[in-house]
Amino acid sequence: MPYAKEQTWKCNICKGEVIVDKDGEGDLVCCGEKMELKTKEVEPPKEGEPEKPEEKEPTEPPKPA
Repeated sequence: MPYAKEQTWKCNICKGEVIVDKDGEGDLVCCGEKMELKTKEVEPPKEGEPEKPEEKEPTEPPKPA
């Protein structure tokens, strides 16, 4: 199975995780078993909360007197 840069793979036995740093072919193996591609778990926003967190403007530190 091909794997791609930035993917995260996990071992279902020891729960170890690998982040791929370059594209490749073959199987990623840990504890004698093929690793599983980890999917991003996205939780829906809670009721009354915005979908995305608000980004705050960067503030400048106070200037010395």
